Amino acid sequence: ARSPLAANVRPIVRVVSHYHDYAIDAAPIATIAAVRAAASDAAVDRPAHLTFAPRDTLSSFSAWRLEIGSATGSVAKATDFDDVAPDSWRPSGAPRLDWRAERVSDVVRYNRVEGAFIGVAGALHLRDVAPGTTIGANVGVAWAEETVRGALWARTKRAAWTYDARFERALANTNDFRPLLDFEQSLSAMLVSADDYDYVDRHAFSLGFTRQLPIVGKPTWHAEIGQASDRAEFTRIPAGIVHGDSTFRVNRPVMAGRYTRLASSLQLHPNVSGDFLEPGIGAGLWYEHGAGQLQWDRVESRVTARHTRGAFSYAGRIDAVALFTRQLLPQQLVEFGENEGLPGYAYKEFGGDRAVLAHAGMLYQFPWLRAPLRFVGPRHANVLLPGIAPALAVGVQTGWAGASSPTTRAALALFGTRTDTLTGLPMLATRPTGGARSTVNISLRLFGGTLGLGVARPIDRVSRDQRWRFVFGVGQPF
Repeated sequence: ARSPLAANVRPIVRVVSHYHDYAIDAAPIATIAAVRAAASDAAVDRPAHLTFAPRDTLSSFSAWRLEIGSATGSVAKATDFDDVAPDSWRPSGAPRLDWRAERVSDVVRYNRVEGAFIGVAGALHLRDVAPGTTIGANVGVAWAEETVRGALWARTKRAAWTYDARFERALANTNDFRPLLDFEQSLSAMLVSADDYDYVDRHAFSLGFTRQLPIVGKPTWHAEIGQASDRAEFTRIPAGIVHGDSTFRVNRPVMAGRYTRLASSLQLHPNVSGDFLEPGIGAGLWYEHGAGQLQWDRVESRVTARHTRGAFSYAGRIDAVALFTRQLLPQQLVEFGENEGLPGYAYKEFGGDRAVLAHAGMLYQFPWLRAPLRFVGPRHANVLLPGIAPALAVGVQTGWAGASSPTTRAALALFGTRTDTLTGLPMLATRPTGGARSTVNISLRLFGGTLGLGVARPIDRVSRDQRWRFVFGVGQPF
């Protein structure tokens, strides 16, 4: 599947079908030939058009014979289709220059720090001149900030190894517990003043090394070393196009400084994330070390799982983070709330230098409106839309955050205060949980779980505010 809007992402849609309970029609060859001849004569008299199965047939699905995702999980590789891929995707041939970005946000985005960002991006694939090597760049202007940002990068693949180098000035966000398919919400920021990220202006140069290990499960190991510097940013845009009485939040503070960054990670089955349909169990371990004006050590682990049984889908995820530092480093603190996995609580309401966040969810697909919506127009023109496919989703989330030192508590105080909705007294905007915090959410999901609207509330004994709140979600739910 190709689309300029997909940037440098290469989506592969693979359908594996197994047919059961069929019988061979042993009709005489002469009969088959006569039927084919009649069909050929009829085609001369009328134009050919695409036919569709009846709606009752499309709606009669009851269950997958194999768990959804299992048939393609072991073969889902983009390189499987290189022999029929367009020239722009083939690894061999003459050098090729493509005006295509790694991410859509490299050429167009909108947020409360930069305002509108417009840029250009391209990549030179050396192919036969230097097999497996690509050099790319992107550059653009943030209009409200009046600042130029961009990146220059190179990547080469040699057998099981991938080497990359990158120099950039980026507007990095400091959010934690991000989903695999989490992208900056430029459209919602521009239209309805919803920008649920905090940003830091970062200059960085890095060298990276990646290898898929030849052991059971084929885990992926990645290491990175580089130099970087952080600088604080602030909100420059008061609101988007539609804002009512709400405006953008103040961008959270950071500690400015230069540092050397070392990082390493090990991931097992990264596509088992809850965002994709691949079933099974995935896991990851990350370590990051900062030295220089800014110093820290950070360890993070994650375990994910997903399975489907008939009309029921189950998913879960557990994250644990530990930060070790003697400095005030607000950009390295762990923060979470309604957007990071605790619906029913406020934006980044909890945080510290130690945190654990767990999700578990179940989705039931109703047996109604599963078939695609087909609208027939003149001259056999057809418009197909996805089936509404309503589903009921129930999720339970639990989180804990702690501050192990006075330095961490002082860093949390830099985020400011907010008013307690029950007492009217000021309290830290982000604070330790004071015990495990748990929430439950119930939502109606549409279009295969892509969109959801529902309610959520805290259910732990620590919270004094047990009100139900409306929640809206995009993407596969936990």
